[in-house]
Amino acid sequence: MPKTKTCTFRLEQNVAKAMAAFLLEKSQWFELEPWPDDWWLLTAKSENKTLITQAILQLKRHVIKIRWGAEQTRKDNKDAYAVYDFESKAELDAFMKGVDEASGWTAYEIV
Repeated sequence: MPKTKTCTFRLEQNVAKAMAAFLLEKSQWFELEPWPDDWWLLTAKSENKTLITQAILQLKRHVIKIRWGAEQTRKDNKDAYAVYDFESKAELDAFMKGVDEASGWTAYEIV
């Protein structure tokens, strides 16, 4: 009888939802519960260790948070930021190159 593997992750909301969507697509059991400060607890069970590994790889996405606007605007809105999620470091680097080249059009801060 195959052994069931259980993994629990404490994740940011957008990452937890991405991983849950992946597990749901693969018809795997998981449980998702909210934690304080926009964190989520995701528990997954599977007899197929490869699916858990693939789900973990889904987590290894490249995410950046940017607070846009002038310095005073950023100080006034500490909790206002945009989250950008990329599948590869190359995509993230290309995005940041565009942000850097647009410097002067708008100010920003990486959170």
